[in-house]
Amino acid sequence: MVPALNVGLEFGMAEIKVLTPGMFRGVFPTLVPQFEQTSGHTVALTTVTPGIVKQKLLGGENPDVAFAVDHQMKDLEQAGRVLASGCTEIGRVFVAAAIRTGAPKLDLSSTDSVKREIRAAKAVAINDPKGGSNIGCYMMELADRFSFDDELRSRFKLIPGSGDKTSEAVARGEADFGFTISSEIIVVKGAEISGPLPPEMNSTFVTYGFLVPGTKQAEAGKAFIKFMVSPEAKALLKLQGIEPS
Repeated sequence: MVPALNVGLEFGMAEIKVLTPGMFRGVFPTLVPQFEQTSGHTVALTTVTPGIVKQKLLGGENPDVAFAVDHQMKDLEQAGRVLASGCTEIGRVFVAAAIRTGAPKLDLSSTDSVKREIRAAKAVAINDPKGGSNIGCYMMELADRFSFDDELRSRFKLIPGSGDKTSEAVARGEADFGFTISSEIIVVKGAEISGPLPPEMNSTFVTYGFLVPGTKQAEAGKAFIKFMVSPEAKALLKLQGIEPS
């Protein structure tokens, strides 16, 4: 009997190596099996923070497909790490406050109200910027831009890892609330979105999917990226706090 692996290769099946940030953490467990079933290909996921995605790509790591956020794309393109022919905008997320499920909603209607909520808290979870988290860096930039005093800054509890870890810390009661991207709150049991930051403080992060130069699975990789913007995928993205493109 011919081994199953050899049969797959004979009929053009491919293993697609995918490097991705945590934005799609809530959708990949559903979308990847659907894609594998309909395409016959398999997907090997590596999920890290956005900063580590960029670091790995600039360091020479060669997945077949990568997903990266908008502000990283220029550097990746200039370094020759993006095949333009396979680059597609997938979706965007916003900055939101995570609270424990059932907790009272926060007043996030203005910059002043956000500051009052932070000042009243014992601890506010954000991602540690040193771990390559976009949102951790963004929250520190907000603190500078909106003149957070030492008391406000002292409330920040730095959480290592990706955005879901911030939401998990809130769900466990290690912080009164936290700030991360919308899709990294919905995915965590015991946490929910209180609301977005006010417009003057908020930002959206757009993620692109693209082929990485040197891939030997270009057609399979293109098929996976195309699947990510299919109607079925878009419906699931929306349910997971991601606005599809």
